[in-house]
Amino acid sequence: MSNDRAGGIRHSARIKPPAVSFSEMFEPKTSEPSPLRIADLGSMAKRRGFSDGEAPQSTAILNRIGYQHASSYFDLFKKPDGTVENDASMKELNRVILFDRKYQALLFEHIGLFELQFRAQYAYHMSEKRGAFAHRNPKNFKDRDHFNEFLKRYGSEYNRQIRNHNPDITKANEKYGDAPTWLAVEIMSFGTLSMLYNNTKSKDVRKGVAMSFGCTAEELSSWARCLSGARNTCAHFGRLCGTQLTSKPRTISGTKGWDNGSPFYVALILLYVFRTCDFFDDDATLSYNLSMMCDLLQLFNDFDDVLTRCGVPRNWLSMMIDKRVTGLDIALANDFAQNRGKPGRTWLTVKREDGTVSRLA
Repeated sequence: MSNDRAGGIRHSARIKPPAVSFSEMFEPKTSEPSPLRIADLGSMAKRRGFSDGEAPQSTAILNRIGYQHASSYFDLFKKPDGTVENDASMKELNRVILFDRKYQALLFEHIGLFELQFRAQYAYHMSEKRGAFAHRNPKNFKDRDHFNEFLKRYGSEYNRQIRNHNPDITKANEKYGDAPTWLAVEIMSFGTLSMLYNNTKSKDVRKGVAMSFGCTAEELSSWARCLSGARNTCAHFGRLCGTQLTSKPRTISGTKGWDNGSPFYVALILLYVFRTCDFFDDDATLSYNLSMMCDLLQLFNDFDDVLTRCGVPRNWLSMMIDKRVTGLDIALANDFAQNRGKPGRTWLTVKREDGTVSRLA
């Protein structure tokens, strides 16, 4: 997951890539490659090992999904010797890409909910303990160079809001010369806010924000960085399934041995940080953890045929409902699925500390 305009940071790059600058005049270093011709795409797929590459369905797929994008998933169909599996099909390739898009959409939605809470909690704790303009006082931060870098990024976004006539920012600028912290965090990118949190000197502030997610400040710093990277991949239509996260997050306590470099681990982190959500009988949408679990169950059941190929662990369900992740007592309820006439569906029962029981499908 690489650097991008949404504020992500490549944390695990061992070598800084060289800067590239462009001028108006351009000449390729070697002879130009041949352009992709729509009429040839099916044949290209067939030559790569997909026997149904020239079928009408394959043509429909490649008209909707660029060959370059589709080919980035070809390695998921390769055997250890590097050749494509004998039964590889464009139909299954399409299923894999659809799953990746739907999984990313689900993550994007719930990372957004995490981000909203992260902004709110940082604004509350920082302004209460350090003042209305705490984000502008270098004494509130550990590393002066990181603070100066934050000012550059924040200043750029602040000026963009002024140019776009953001009424709240314009009003605050006219009155104070900057936005108070609770407004300032609303215009920062997720990556910038994460950097600001990591650099915050007050242990009370960092601990207060982390406690709202039921974790330590160190865990929150690691997980926010991971979620920011995943968010950027989702926002820019990169490939997520079948890859490894470039910034591995801290493992959830007690889950040693689980692959914390898998994109599936992002879902587990979100389920963990949402465990602090209250449960209200009259509005289940406030329970982000249960809502997300329902969405994951639906998605994974619908695409059960390609989960392993997409890098989802075979024991995904037991990992997802593990009490160390959810903080809940969750049990399988296959009999409930049969009673509802939905064989093959996975239903869960959730027992809370107050004795209430919820059913998830």
